[in-house]
Amino acid sequence: MRNTLALKATLISALSLALLPAKLLAQEAAPLKVASQPELCEISQQAIVHASKIRGLSLKETVPCVVQDKPEVEAFLQETIKVDLPPKKLQMEEVAYRSIGLIPDSFNYATTLVEFLVSQIGGYYDPKRKQFIMAAWLPAAVQFGVAVHELTHALQDQHYGLLKIIDRKSGTTDTDIAISALVEGDASAVMFDYERSKAGQPALRYESSVDALILMQVLGATMGSGDGEIPDSLKALLIFPYSSGLRFVHALLRTGGYTEVSKAYQRLPNSTREVLHPQEYRAGTFTPSIPELSQLESATHTYLPEYSDVLGEFGISSLLSGEAPSRAVASEAAMGWIGDRVGVFPVQAGKRLVSWLTRWESKTDAEQFLQAYQKFIQARYKKELPTSWTVLTPSKSGRMISLASEVSVQFLVQE
Repeated sequence: MRNTLALKATLISALSLALLPAKLLAQEAAPLKVASQPELCEISQQAIVHASKIRGLSLKETVPCVVQDKPEVEAFLQETIKVDLPPKKLQMEEVAYRSIGLIPDSFNYATTLVEFLVSQIGGYYDPKRKQFIMAAWLPAAVQFGVAVHELTHALQDQHYGLLKIIDRKSGTTDTDIAISALVEGDASAVMFDYERSKAGQPALRYESSVDALILMQVLGATMGSGDGEIPDSLKALLIFPYSSGLRFVHALLRTGGYTEVSKAYQRLPNSTREVLHPQEYRAGTFTPSIPELSQLESATHTYLPEYSDVLGEFGISSLLSGEAPSRAVASEAAMGWIGDRVGVFPVQAGKRLVSWLTRWESKTDAEQFLQAYQKFIQARYKKELPTSWTVLTPSKSGRMISLASEVSVQFLVQE
């Protein structure tokens, strides 16, 4: 269930598909045998038995298997966007992401993202139709692992209700990918535990680190797509549920095995900060401070954003990783985040205001972010972003204001 995440309950979090196993990359040069449709669905029947045993979740009802080719998978993604996302959400998200710099100004968000996702899919579980879809074009050698991963989502759905916990219409980038990190990290752990059991290796909970497996996940996404158009910042968001999600679930496994993972579905992580810092999640000590719409710069009781989002600690880190000068300090500069909100205001006189307010634990944390973001802006536009309005491009102006432990940024973009 691959989260196309950075499109919160949008593309990014609206969709869930499986990363191609990185080991497939080493095999691509040689001819590969692709299993027939009956073989693929027979694999799924065996895979769910293994997933159920490893995960400790009983199979409540059978899960139908369907084999789809690439046009059918792409049609599914387009249908998901059309049906599951509120009108204009994708458009507004693109405006927000482009304005603050998460995606380049020239990036074709929806089209390129769908192409990337199709290139990554090995299979997916559809929680609406309660069926498992296997990609027809993948070799039989990697289908079983994908099936174990995706059918773990079927077990999650039967026990926890995936459509309830992943709210595609009211979530934010931060909350959506945090919850997806639990869901995907869980399924990835089951997949790796299956592979490890075949090789006679101990379960993940007995390993001190899963860094090598995370690298495998990242390589599977970054090297297997064949699409260099996806910016690193967006790609990081897309990979987060699998990379940081696996690390988060591993921390739970080390504490109490899959029983502890099951408990997390009763108290979902509420931000990527909790996923990045599992000790805070376990302690339950973090409470975010998300700005209200009315607290955004230029907002009034009659002039409020028509769309808003929350990026979270990892979203900000991903943004800063989009340019080399800020990439080295991206993770550190995003730490100390306690809340943010970006708002897209209605068009006035042919221009749209985009206002972004971030909150930090201390003035020092706020200054670290401000300095890193200034490096990012300078690398992207070859200009500083002072407190007064500054032209960054012919169609975009911006300014930045530091307010103790808050940093407020505004952009004016032409429609």
